[in-house]
Amino acid sequence: MSESGPTFFAWCDAAETLEAFLAALSALVDPRLPICVRKDGTLTDTTSMDEAVEMIRTEFAEGPAGGALFDVLLSASKRIFPCSGYCYTEEAGRDISAGPIDMTTCDQRRFLCSLLELAWGSGKCQQV
Repeated sequence: MSESGPTFFAWCDAAETLEAFLAALSALVDPRLPICVRKDGTLTDTTSMDEAVEMIRTEFAEGPAGGALFDVLLSASKRIFPCSGYCYTEEAGRDISAGPIDMTTCDQRRFLCSLLELAWGSGKCQQV
């Protein structure tokens, strides 16, 4: 069983929350990997960042949040980490215990093992 985390939060001007989230998403997602976004109440996969952005804009406009499930590809190790990210409207942000922008890796164990390799170079991560 994998644990979720770590989680990263970001704050910005409320009017810029969606644009900041979309900029971070565009920077993190490898264009060859699918992005899963809610469309008409159903999760939909797309490899088009433009299509994902439009679906997230629509979801955010309907409130209280817009988000995506996506994979991040680490360029050095070529490892892929499943992640989720959400941005919340100003009203919703007051009701949750997170920032207006919330991104988390869905597999803590694999993520932390990668950090160990980065820190020690030749270190090995073993499952205990």
